[in-house]
Amino acid sequence: DEKSSLMNKSIQAIAFNSIDSKIGQSLRDNPYKNIDVIATIKNNKWQNKDYLQLIIQDIFINGE
Repeated sequence: DEKSSLMNKSIQAIAFNSIDSKIGQSLRDNPYKNIDVIATIKNNKWQNKDYLQLIIQDIFINGE
């Protein structure tokens, strides 16, 4: 089904302004681990192109 076809897919992401945040610290302390993300999706227009952008509210490191 459509939902299972989206499982185990990855997207590129960047965490702006997160170096001194709890989310940034969790990402630094747990490299290469899978995470669950709570986020909203926003349309971002940059240089006359539309991009989907995830606005992350919280993350959960799998296995913790």
